[in-house]
Amino acid sequence: MTRPSLAVLLRSFVVEMRVRRYSESTVAAYRQHVARFVVLCRRRGVTRAADVATPQLYDYQAGRWTDFSGMPTGDPGRIIA
Repeated sequence: MTRPSLAVLLRSFVVEMRVRRYSESTVAAYRQHVARFVVLCRRRGVTRAADVATPQLYDYQAGRWTDFSGMPTGDPGRIIA
């Protein structure tokens, strides 16, 4: 069984939100947040959902990511565990 990449899953997630008629602003916001997580994972060598582990979740929650240009994004938001 092929395990899809995080990037493929992100695209599928965006399509699913549009099928469910989420507003475009919601789709854009969700996509941006999930894309940041995908970038964080990729920079740590994690490209498949099955390989995501607690350290990547903690890093994301702590705001240890950068935007697509490599600059710090600032406020990571709040994720309640």
